[in-house]
Amino acid sequence: MLKFFLVGIFCVTQPMNDCVRVAGTNHFQTHESCILAKQNFVSLMLQENKTNLIMVECVSAYPIELNSSI
Repeated sequence: MLKFFLVGIFCVTQPMNDCVRVAGTNHFQTHESCILAKQNFVSLMLQENKTNLIMVECVSAYPIELNSSI
């Protein structure tokens, strides 16, 4: 089954330019639920500081099954 994750770049411009690569730790069952989480994350970060630069995308990913024999 196909799942989705949030990945992107989050930059804070104050007090100095600092960019961090981010990736979601939760998976989303549908693309629509991932997009909703993306919008919530972006609005929350922009409320904190309007100068934040945020580029986040939903990407498809197949679930990785852990090998229990290792």
